[in-house]
Amino acid sequence: MIRSRHAWALALAFASMTSAASAAPANPTGDDEPEMRVVNNHEYRVQIVLVDKSGRHHSLGHIAPDRAAEFDLDEFAEFGLPLQVKVVVDEPVWSPGATEKAVRSGSLYISDKTEVRVWVESDLTETQVEDHNWG
Repeated sequence: MIRSRHAWALALAFASMTSAASAAPANPTGDDEPEMRVVNNHEYRVQIVLVDKSGRHHSLGHIAPDRAAEFDLDEFAEFGLPLQVKVVVDEPVWSPGATEKAVRSGSLYISDKTEVRVWVESDLTETQVEDHNWG
């Protein structure tokens, strides 16, 4: 029941955020820094990783279930293109949530005017990564 309430609260918060974003200018922050917004609908904590074109992994952080987070991508725009977003379940190997499953986006071309939105689904294979450019 509590988990259901958190899911509804998160859905309502996102609905209000998207309705406000559709009425707002294309760049809601008013600056030209690239960013990524992630919503975790998975039952376990996930780790968000960026993979640069040389294959190096850069951990952005962890997100608890039913939570959302924003990450600044400004430094990654300087590494070169393309980048990939990788989502990994972040559980110890003995945990029931520990799997070798991960989701990796296609190539993303991050510039100063990029916003990446990631919806982490309970089934990782259904996770969606959207790339938006303003300006």
